[in-house]
Amino acid sequence: MRRAISFAAFGLQKGRRSDGAAFFFGAFAASRYRTTMSPWLFLAGAIVLEVTGTVLLKLSDGFAKPQWGVLSIACYSACFWVLAPAMKALPVGIVYAIWSGVGIVAASLIGLYAFDERLSGVQFIFIAMILIGAVGLNVTASAPAA
Repeated sequence: MRRAISFAAFGLQKGRRSDGAAFFFGAFAASRYRTTMSPWLFLAGAIVLEVTGTVLLKLSDGFAKPQWGVLSIACYSACFWVLAPAMKALPVGIVYAIWSGVGIVAASLIGLYAFDERLSGVQFIFIAMILIGAVGLNVTASAPAA
């Protein structure tokens, strides 16, 4: 019983095949477990990993600080492992638009607050347009029945 609860916390079901992203979310996920997580959660995880990788790349100072660069590469690699199940269930155009759009907005805001980067008013308007487009795609898209 306890084992089933721990697997359920990661969206895994016993008796089914696992994909690569399930391994990322739970190191204990064996081949007999398959993910039942929403593709939108995978997309959100991929966005977080991509933005984290971008921030770490900035911290690497052009790979002058290689530990940050290595962590950045690890985050980008994990990002694609987590993005793959979302691509499997949702249209590629929708996934890519939301992934890149939300990533642009998040990286811009982090740059603004964490790295004291400045943006012009026009740049803010265009970033807002990207965010509006990503939200609009998210609201109007639906996952096909599996």
